[in-house]
Amino acid sequence: MIYTINLRQIAALQHLATTGNVRYYLNGVHVTIDGNVVTCEATDGAAMGRFTEDLPNAGDPLGISIIIPIDAVKRIKLRKADDDHGMLIPLAANGVWAITNAAGLSVQFDAIDGTFPDTDRVIPPDSKDKPTPANYDFDLLAKSGKLGKAMHLQHPGTFTIDQRGESGAAVTHSALPGFVGVVMPFRPGVR
Repeated sequence: MIYTINLRQIAALQHLATTGNVRYYLNGVHVTIDGNVVTCEATDGAAMGRFTEDLPNAGDPLGISIIIPIDAVKRIKLRKADDDHGMLIPLAANGVWAITNAAGLSVQFDAIDGTFPDTDRVIPPDSKDKPTPANYDFDLLAKSGKLGKAMHLQHPGTFTIDQRGESGAAVTHSALPGFVGVVMPFRPGVR
């Protein structure tokens, strides 16, 4: 079975994935396909981003869940004018996959064998309450700007941060309706 995915979203999420070896299953971008709904997400434990998109003919009604290693994600090459969508193709039953862009360039990889964390539990619910002040690590906030540049936004650093004090802050952008991110507040001595 061949799956349709948004390569630009996957490439942009590399800025939120971890590159350390502490939790190997975070060293990539997690892609789930459930019917026509494709979800791509990455986290380093302190910042998280998720794209959700309804793609006709995306894939399998039974669904898949795969972690694409960060080194394979970094090899995805897209120019600004390129089509955002490509294909995710299983090559073997033992976890070997390929990503192919519209130009026919292909990246092969072994999927990361692991369970990606349940990111639903860290996304704050919508709140109409008055924001509670919090401090955020500028380097974590800058990752949203890198993601915006990778998505070729006109104003890549203009994300909205819905702060929640000691809870994570929801990060959104008006030009990315299917995107939600989370940035955890700064706590001295904790990283």
